[in-house]
Amino acid sequence: MNLAKLFGSKCRAKILERFCIEQATSEEPPAFFIRELSRELDEQLNSVRRELLNLEELGILRSEESDRKKVYRLAVDSPLYSPISDMCRAAYDPLARLREYIAWERDIDLATWGRYLASLDHAARQNGVVDIFLIGTVDRSALNHALSRIFFGQRIRYAVMEKSEFLERLQYSDRLVIAILTQKNFECHIDRIGLAEILAKIDAGE
Repeated sequence: MNLAKLFGSKCRAKILERFCIEQATSEEPPAFFIRELSRELDEQLNSVRRELLNLEELGILRSEESDRKKVYRLAVDSPLYSPISDMCRAAYDPLARLREYIAWERDIDLATWGRYLASLDHAARQNGVVDIFLIGTVDRSALNHALSRIFFGQRIRYAVMEKSEFLERLQYSDRLVIAILTQKNFECHIDRIGLAEILAKIDAGE
């Protein structure tokens, strides 16, 4: 769902989403500096500053001075907070963000993940081996940063293997690889290795 059409501004929608999802998934209430939001949301500094002022005037955000800088927080006692928070949570799709990120990674031969990652609710998570499984060449530092932004700091379990290692471990029926591949409620986004055929052989006990 494109909240920019509802709120009248893409930048405003991104700010509200950032605050509300962070509020719902973090132990500590979120607080952001203007430059921090501008960098994380990839929006112009002046645009972010203007929207923060607008949201403060509406009573949705509050500001205070910290280290000679203005920091913004959600006004959770505002009558507008609950309905806006509900809309932001309902509209946010972390798997869509994950697909966008993975699409830019050209050296990935296989990308699978649990469908339950669509929920940002900790209680909805299942006990699996990993949440995300990637085969290929991946910059782990960049991946960690991306997952932190997509899932708002929640811990995401993932495994990454080079294609040669994966095929070698699969040849010897490595328990970890088999356990990952046979997890329930997993979906495959990128498959350049013929996963369906591999799973069919595993099911057949080959």
